[in-house]
Formats: sequence, structure tokens, C-alpha cells
Amino acid sequence: MTTEATAPPDNTANVTKDVPVAAPVPDDLSGSVVPAVPEVEAVDETLPDNVTDDVRLRLRQQQEQLASIGAQLGVLQQEKHDLTARLQEAALTERQLRASLDAFSTGSARNPLQPELEKKQQQIEEVLKEGEQLSIKQAKLEGIIKNLRAKIRDKEAEIANHTAAIESRDTHIKSLTERVSTLEESDKGMLERIAVLSAQLNESKLELDRRGRESALVDQERTGSIAVVERLEAKLRAHEIESAHWKVAYDEQSEVQERIRVMQDQLREGSEREANLRRNVGELTSQLQSQREQFEHERQTLVAQLQEARGKYDEAEARAEELSGALPSATRPLLRQIEALQSSMRARADAWETVEKTLLQRADDAEATTGALRQERAQLDVRVRELTKRNESLQVEREVARTTVTDLKMQVDKLSERVDSIANERDMKESRIQSLTRQLGQSKSELAERDLRLKEEIAKANNVSERQQAELADLHTAYAELEAAYAKKSQESQRRLSSERRSRQDSFNEQWMRGLHVQLGGSDGNAQGGPEQQPGFPASMSLSSVHALDMGVQIRRQDDELRALKKRLQAAESDRDALSDQLVDMRTRSAQNDAVLQRYRVVEKQLEDLRIRYDTALDIIGEKTDRVDELQADLDESRAIFKQQITELTDQIERLRRQTPNV
Repeated sequence: MTTEATAPPDNTANVTKDVPVAAPVPDDLSGSVVPAVPEVEAVDETLPDNVTDDVRLRLRQQQEQLASIGAQLGVLQQEKHDLTARLQEAALTERQLRASLDAFSTGSARNPLQPELEKKQQQIEEVLKEGEQLSIKQAKLEGIIKNLRAKIRDKEAEIANHTAAIESRDTHIKSLTERVSTLEESDKGMLERIAVLSAQLNESKLELDRRGRESALVDQERTGSIAVVERLEAKLRAHEIESAHWKVAYDEQSEVQERIRVMQDQLREGSEREANLRRNVGELTSQLQSQREQFEHERQTLVAQLQEARGKYDEAEARAEELSGALPSATRPLLRQIEALQSSMRARADAWETVEKTLLQRADDAEATTGALRQERAQLDVRVRELTKRNESLQVEREVARTTVTDLKMQVDKLSERVDSIANERDMKESRIQSLTRQLGQSKSELAERDLRLKEEIAKANNVSERQQAELADLHTAYAELEAAYAKKSQESQRRLSSERRSRQDSFNEQWMRGLHVQLGGSDGNAQGGPEQQPGFPASMSLSSVHALDMGVQIRRQDDELRALKKRLQAAESDRDALSDQLVDMRTRSAQNDAVLQRYRVVEKQLEDLRIRYDTALDIIGEKTDRVDELQADLDESRAIFKQQITELTDQIERLRRQTPNV
């Protein structure tokens, strides 16, 4: 009789303990865990694809495990309904037994049934207390579910904000790619202009070599000019200015390299943060695994409790059968005691029925809440699918952003390589400029020495030319004087010759007459006259001929001197013509040098324009690096936000884990 009264409350207590607690807890945890899936996937934007796939598979497995747990909870609820039906049957049997106890109104069994009834009353009070505790816990769980829903809504709003931020970043990255393409085009133009300028520099070097050769020729021809030296000095100054500009460009290049190093350090920090995120994801997966194991343990405990309840129910039925068999042999004092206790038992039975009704209503309410939670879970599953789709789209956008970032890195590497090549070319040009400056310094010193020599030689040549001009004037005057003297001497010599001829003719005639007279006079004349007085050998003939020969020799000498003077005049005139030709050549060369200087000035202007554009390009690159830094800072902020969300989720999971054992 006592076992019939004690068994049903124990079953109801076990059912009311286990079923309402087991039903809302997994739904609550599913509401707190399922939204964490897209958030974790959205957080892990910087992880590689294989890691994200592993995380997704694990999360899907956990979702499947949660679904299996929900199915098991449904089975447990069905078993709860079965147990409630059995409890109702047990209540009917209890009523029948009470009716039978009313029939047996003996007082012999009152004393042994009193402790059993007290135990039954205590069990009923314990069941009521447990029901109140369960109602309190259910209210707490409903509050937790509301908080989790609010947090899920906040997370959805944050995800929407992050998607908007990612779209804005995509537009910003597209604008950056467009600017990079424009910079590449400008770089191509700059490279083409640099090639043109290098060709022009080569031409200028060739012109410098040609000018060196011309200067050598000028040195050979002993004609130099100070203007060439001044132009060379101007070129040296221009080369020095150019070297200063190249030094500034090298400094800017070093700054760009330092910025690139800073970006590489930032990328390393980002990789370390990604590793930390991976560790956090691993910890979350381990926590979810532990929660799954805890849920499995709770399910096993619930199954064990159900089995214990079934065993107790079977034992109660067996004892009831034994009691029903022992009732006919019960004594009348027991029936009297039972009759005395009927009033109290009826009141307690009515109270128990009311409690049972309230418990059944609470069970129905729990089923309604579980249905609502299932609906909400279905809605959450739909939201999870939408979030997974969004996450996939975000992953696609992340891949696009990664490709753009890789492209930007490649472009930065290319720009760094170009800057390195430009620096190498600049170093080569600086070495060439230094060699050219040395050569120009040597040529300048040589030109200065040659100019001094040329000045001295020009002064000497001017002195020589002045002397030659004075000598020419003297020669002209001497030539005129010689011509006048020659004319006078020729006239005098002609006069003398004519007078001598006349005197000779007269003397010859006289001698001839004397000879004829002697010949005609006889042989005495032959004896008296000697060989010197013979006809044909006059005595004055030798002196006049000697004098004439001396005069002829002098005249010939004067003619030779005149010819030599004429030759010297011709040589001086030829030298003067050569000097005039050299002056004309120097003027033409100076005109050519002026044209080359104008070209060189044009090239210098183009170089200045290119330097200005290069400076602007470097400024743009600096702005680009600043924007990349800003994007990196934004990524760091977003990662920090996601990490904070993950920490909040982990805190919530730990809170739920702490609450589940109490439940």
C-alpha cells in the first residue's frame, strides 16, 4: 500500500526534473552557438582557404551533432509523454487502491502505514519544491534566450556594418588599382623619357668626345677660346646640380625602401595575428567539442534517470500487486486507520491532483516553448544559411581583395625593382659623371695650360706679325729705294757705258789709225812697237770689263734679295690668309657650340620636368603607402573587433557551461 503511494510521485519528480531542463538548454545553446558560426567564418577573413574549410567542416559537424541532440531531446520528450500517460494510469490505480482501502476499514494496519504516508507527503513536498525551482530556472533560461536573441541581432547589425565597410574598402581598392594603372602609365612615360634623356646624354657624351677631339685639333692648330672653357664650367655646374638631384632621388628611394620594410613588418604582424586567430578558432572548436561531450553526458544521465524511473515504476507495480494480494488478509485495525486517514488522504490527493495539473500545464508550456524555440531555431538556421551565403560572398570579395593586395605587392616590388634599377643607373651615371668631371677637370687644366700657351704663342705671333709687317714696310721702302737706286745706277751705268764705249771707240779708232799708220810707215814701226801695242789688245779693256762684271754681280744680288723679299711677303700673306681661315673656322665652331648649348639647355629643362614628375610620382607613392597603412590599420581594427566578439562568445559559452551543471 505504501509503495503504491510513493512510486508515482517519484516518476513525476524524475520527469519534471529532467524533461523541462533538457528541453530548453540545448535550444538555448543552439541559439548561442549557431550564430557564432558565421561570425567565426566572418572573422577568419585572413586565414587561408584550407583552414577555413576545416573550420567550416567542424562547425557543420557540430551543427549536425546539435541536430542529433535535438532529435534525441525529441525522443526524450516522447518518452516524457509516455511517462505522463503511465503516471495517469498509476494515478488511476492509486485511486482504485484508495477505494479498496476505504473498503478495508480496519485499524490494525494504521501504525505500519503511517510512516509510508509521511514519506509520501515528504515526496510530494519535494516534488513541489523541485517544480518551483524548475519554473525559476525556466524563467532564467527564457531571460538568457532573450539576451542571446538581442546579441544575435546586434551581431547581425555588426555583420551588415562590416559588409558595408568591406564594400567601401573594395571601392577604395578599385580606386587604388586605377591610380596604380595611371601611375604605371606615367612610369612608362617616364621610362620612355628617361630612355630619350639617356640617348640625349649619350649624344651629349659623344658631343663632349667630339669637342675633346676638336679641342685637341684646336690645340694642334694653336687656336683656343675662353668661351669653351666657360661653357665646360657651366656644364660641370649642371652636372653637379644633376648629381645633387640624383642624390635627393636616392634619399627618397631609401625612404620608400624604409616604408616598404615597415609594410613588410606590418604584414608579419598581420600573419602573427592570423596565427593567433587560428589558435582562438582551435580553442573555440575544442570548447565546442567539450560542450558536445557535456551534452552527451547529460543525455546519458537523462537516459539513466529514465531507466531508473522505469525500474522504480516496475517495482511500484510489483509491490502494488503484492499489496493487492495482501489486502484481503489485512486486519480490520488497518482498515480503521485507513478510514481515519481517508479524509487527510483525500485532501492530499486533491492537492496532488492540483499539483499534477499545474505540472502538466507547465509541461505543456515547456513543450510550447520548445516548439517556439524550434521555430526560432529554424529561423536561425535560415539566417545562418543567409549568413553563410554572405560569408561566401565575403570570402569571394576577400579573395578579390587578396588578389588586389598581391597585385599591389607585385606592383610595389616592381616599383622597388625599378627604383633599384634607377638607383643603379644613377650610381653608374654618378660614376660616369665623376669620371667626366675628372676628365673635364683634367681637360680644364689642360685647356688652361693650352690657353696660356696659346696666349703666349698668339702674343709671340702678334709680335712676329708686327715685326713682319714692320719688316714688310721696311722691305717695301727698301725695295722702293733699291728700285730708285737701281734706276739711278742703271742710268749712270748706261751713261758711263755709253761714254766708255765712245771713249773706247775713239781710242780704238785712234789705235787702229796708229796701227794703220805704222803698218803703212814701214818695218821700223814693228821694231819699235811691242806686243802690248798691237791692234786688238787695248790696255783699258780689262778694267772696264771688270767694273762691268762687278756691277752685274751687284745687280744680280739685289735681284736675288728682291726675290727673297717677295717670297717672304708671299709667305706672310699666306700665313695671314691661314689665320683668317682659322678665325672663320673658330667662329663657325663657336656658332655650333652655341647651338649645342641651346640643345643642352633644352635637355636640362626636360630633365628638370622629369625630376618634377618623378618627385610627384614619389609623393603619390608615399600617399599610396599611407593609404595602405590606413587599410592595414582598418584591418587591424576589424580583426580586434572580431577577436572581441569571439571573446564575448567564449565568455557566453563559459557562462552557459557554468549554468548547465546547475540545471
